[in-house]
Amino acid sequence: MTVVEGMLIKNELPFPITDVMINIPSTGGFAGCGNVMPRSVCRTSFEKVDYTANALVVSWKEYGTSHQTGEVVLELPGDLDPVKPVWLEVVVFAMGQAGARFVQP
Repeated sequence: MTVVEGMLIKNELPFPITDVMINIPSTGGFAGCGNVMPRSVCRTSFEKVDYTANALVVSWKEYGTSHQTGEVVLELPGDLDPVKPVWLEVVVFAMGQAGARFVQP
């Protein structure tokens, strides 16, 4: 069983992004950061949850314009230590584009 205990939201853009949300449509779960400054990271932990491979959607705003990914189901990388918790890392890497993966900080 893999346990998720937090999230990192990285903004690689040269301007702030706002209203960043990670939503799990099937469960109603969500987490987010209000503002992520240019080339910085918002990091927060939350109550540990078991990863059950539910789809997630990331949404955010750039200069007030809304963007979002489609539904994405993340796979756990084979090199993760199964005993240690993981964090969800979301990276907004270009205008209107973001990706997500699991990491062990």
